[in-house]
Amino acid sequence: MIEIGQLLRQTRESKDLTLADVEAETRIRQRYLSALESGDWDELPNPVAARGFLRRYATFLGLDPEELVSQFDEQVTPPAASASLPNGAASASSDYKPIDLDLYGAATRRSRLARRILGLAVFLILLFALAYLLFTYGWPYLKERSQGGGSLTATATLPPEGQAPKAPIIAKTVTAGPSVTAAPTEEVAPPTFTPT
Repeated sequence: MIEIGQLLRQTRESKDLTLADVEAETRIRQRYLSALESGDWDELPNPVAARGFLRRYATFLGLDPEELVSQFDEQVTPPAASASLPNGAASASSDYKPIDLDLYGAATRRSRLARRILGLAVFLILLFALAYLLFTYGWPYLKERSQGGGSLTATATLPPEGQAPKAPIIAKTVTAGPSVTAAPTEEVAPPTFTPT
């Protein structure tokens, strides 16, 4: 069986392509292409990237990518290691520790503070506007109502010139207000004249 790298190099050379030509078409760097052709798997970023590079390179050259990837898996992963893992799962290295980066730390605190200040300012502006409207328009109305603001208004409608009125000329309207009752007053006797 021919090696993967040897097959890739022979196919590329038979098509009169250089590594620069392949890099321009596949967007795989020349150093990774030469690592694939030499079978130096340690030069590749990781096994997943190596499979992707191999698939793309094989497709570009007109080879069967799945066959080459399966050969790659056999060469890279020893059979004893894959048999010990459940369901062929890759073991995670024990020294892996995720990096804890605080990307938004200070900016988030500042923006949160700015939002609170802005919210408080909007609330105070609305509160002052409501107080202004209440004292400008509501206070006189409430003051008038508390002083017994019912009033009697007389309106007169005159008929057009030269016509007799069909309805009464004066109409009385009473606006709503607290009911006013007359308090009993002391009767004052009319003055009497006595002859002298």
